[in-house]
Amino acid sequence: MTYISLCIPRVEYEFDVKYVKTSMDKLELGAIEKIDLVVIHKHREEPYKRAFIHYRNWNPEAANIYDILQEPNQCIKLIHKLPDYWKIYKSRSGSIKNPSK
Repeated sequence: MTYISLCIPRVEYEFDVKYVKTSMDKLELGAIEKIDLVVIHKHREEPYKRAFIHYRNWNPEAANIYDILQEPNQCIKLIHKLPDYWKIYKSRSGSIKNPSK
């Protein structure tokens, strides 16, 4: 099965899977299959997480967001806690199946 997968490159270290899922559910993009959080340690920086959100199916009413994410280097922004937001990109770690097919 091919998932529709999105990536949030930088998630604050204190946030967990439940917080990411609750925040992403607000966008009503579809049914989330799973979320992977990868801890990133860079020299002289505070650790942070990278989130990969894998969707089981995509909400047809969110097709415009899917189309935006197909363009190179395009992202959408999600305000998860004012004034903080995440940039959300199409994941490069795997293929994305067109939800309309």
